[in-house]
Amino acid sequence: LTKLDQLAVDNNNLMSLPTSLGFLTQMAQLRINDNPLQSPPIEITRTIIKPPEEWDFSIVLRYLRHLHSAHTPCCEVRGFGINNLPSIIHGMGYLRTLDLNSNRIQELPKWFYEMTNLTCVRLNDNRIERLGKLVRGMSRLTELSLRRNRLKQNGLPIESLVTLTTLQLLDLRLNLLL
Repeated sequence: LTKLDQLAVDNNNLMSLPTSLGFLTQMAQLRINDNPLQSPPIEITRTIIKPPEEWDFSIVLRYLRHLHSAHTPCCEVRGFGINNLPSIIHGMGYLRTLDLNSNRIQELPKWFYEMTNLTCVRLNDNRIERLGKLVRGMSRLTELSLRRNRLKQNGLPIESLVTLTTLQLLDLRLNLLL
């Protein structure tokens, strides 16, 4: 399918697009209308929900390629402007490193704290206001970087962070911790 340049999957009740679509570099038309997609999120798919002459598949394909690379222990989805953690990540228990720098993530869902195999989490340059107390269950973390977010003192569970005995780097620079 590497030469596929048109794909229509309208009205199929799809919740997500396969990440392997990211490797279809010849794609000129992708129709995904009337599907309750959760992945890619609306921030990404809005680039193709426009008149056809304005479609930008490169963003969608690049996003899917990055998620596909998450089949390795490292997932890096930087600078896509997404508002939420992609729900597809929830099932990736083999991940060790999660890098979602430079997005618009405001909140970490409860399932994020169930990803107890993570050793490195980078969420710099987002809009996160609070870190949940459930972070205490992420006992393998060696690096937690939340630089340049909107964390406030009451959104930082110090009592949970001190239980992370393997943590070597905690970066909270440039937040609102006054």
